[in-house]
Amino acid sequence: MVCTAVAFGTFEFDPRTGELRKRGIKLGLQPKSAAVLSVLVRHPHELVTREHLRIEVWGLETFVDFENGLGNAIWKLRQHLGDKADNPLFIESIPGKGYRFIADVHPVIPNPNSRKVIAIRPFEDLDNRQSDDYFVAGLTEELITQLGRLNPKRLAVVALRNKSLEEIPGELAAQYYVVTGAARRDGTRLRVTAHLLEAADQRQIWAGSYDRPTTDVIAVQIELAEQIAKSLMVELLPVKKEHGRIQWTESLVAYELYLQGRYHWNKRVPKSTFTAIEYFQRAIAADPEYALAHVGLADCFGVLGFYGELAPADAFGRAKQHASRALALDDCLAEAHSCLAFCLLQFDWDWNAAQHEHLQAIQLNSNCAPAHHWYGLTLTETGRFSDALRSLIRAKELDPFNPAIQAHIGRLAYFCRDFERSLKEVERAVELDRSYVPGRYFQAIAMVQKGNGGDAINQFEGLVTEFYEHPILVSGLAYAYGKGGKRAAALKAIDRLQALARKIRVPPYFLAFAHAGVENSVAALDYLDRAKVERFAWLHYLKMDPVFDFLRSNARFDELM
Repeated sequence: MVCTAVAFGTFEFDPRTGELRKRGIKLGLQPKSAAVLSVLVRHPHELVTREHLRIEVWGLETFVDFENGLGNAIWKLRQHLGDKADNPLFIESIPGKGYRFIADVHPVIPNPNSRKVIAIRPFEDLDNRQSDDYFVAGLTEELITQLGRLNPKRLAVVALRNKSLEEIPGELAAQYYVVTGAARRDGTRLRVTAHLLEAADQRQIWAGSYDRPTTDVIAVQIELAEQIAKSLMVELLPVKKEHGRIQWTESLVAYELYLQGRYHWNKRVPKSTFTAIEYFQRAIAADPEYALAHVGLADCFGVLGFYGELAPADAFGRAKQHASRALALDDCLAEAHSCLAFCLLQFDWDWNAAQHEHLQAIQLNSNCAPAHHWYGLTLTETGRFSDALRSLIRAKELDPFNPAIQAHIGRLAYFCRDFERSLKEVERAVELDRSYVPGRYFQAIAMVQKGNGGDAINQFEGLVTEFYEHPILVSGLAYAYGKGGKRAAALKAIDRLQALARKIRVPPYFLAFAHAGVENSVAALDYLDRAKVERFAWLHYLKMDPVFDFLRSNARFDELM
């Protein structure tokens, strides 16, 4: 039975994925055609009967439309192969009986220099202690980071988060190796076990266990990553490997505080982000030269500035300070270059400098999902939609269950005015994590533009009740009321937002957004002027956001662009 890729003529075919390539270029083979081809190449130069194909491809109990289905699958196969029924090079018809694959079929010998794809499943906490959730989650995150840096040209590293391999699309899953593991902390001892499996058949390639003092946790991670890479015959890059160690800390206290910071950062809500800042600051206090902790702080302040939790000058000023400090400690740290790029666009509005830093980050570590994600946001904001989609899809390949990446793919479709596609993409983000509030916010705004005002209002009302009275949500509710024909309710929500502004920071942009719902051009433009003075990041969206279409003929609006 063929279970590895085969070659014939100028084609390569992988039965595990159904992927057909011609001279390296992937062809769009449909599933039934791929299944038929899989059977045929398994029996080269032999007659494969129609009954054999019916049973193996369509199933024992399938009779309806089998003949049409088989004929259509063969016809499409011949189209892809450039084959002719009356003068075949590959598929010969045997009238009344079946088909014969007449070309020579050779197995594709795996190239030890080819790029390997490793999917990391979250490590299991053998002690099942909730207080140690951050530690085990951190082990997983840092293993992903460490593996990704060893040799990005030879290793692609994917985070499975809390999903199973079965939830990855079939065409990708069969290409993966999978790392599973477990950890236990018992007093001063740390025990880590790990297994490296071939995803296609769950065959174990390597297994290892480590029983060390807790103080050796960083060394265990590095050793584990290197052993996995060696098991896949990936040549390590000595310079990058040694350089990567600079990013770590010799302080176990700093390391644990850093893991707790990342744990709270990954919750993706403002309250947790402020908690993450506290842990990162404590990590830096324990080790001022811990570069990754500086990156953690930079990430937090950058996102808080982007969503308006802090004033842009304060938030991005601090973010740049810590990103620059991380680069001073290690200028090959992709995450730091990526965060600096984010700041350069969102506050400095310096596209050229931002692009330089983004590309530097990706060159240093092409496995860094945040680098591709944040570059995708930059490309979106500058109107380069095709490039943005490619970058976001690459980020999704590396981190397929990250709700933020998925939500921003939907947000990109929204700015392309494809609201139906936007809703479908954002719905996937919501399915991944309903607690990720921006995903549900993007979903509601797309509902308004699609004409589903009632659904949008219900969504916003639920968000404000379920989570918190955040300015972005109240402004969205006001906008939805206005566009849904409920002007009185919209004005009441605007009053609510202005009352909120007397208690906490409410970015002027969100007040402009709320007034857009009732098309109050004077108020909207006044608040947009204030947003420009404070250099609020979302002003990049003005030229593409349908929310502000009613202002496009206004000269004051042109001056904002």
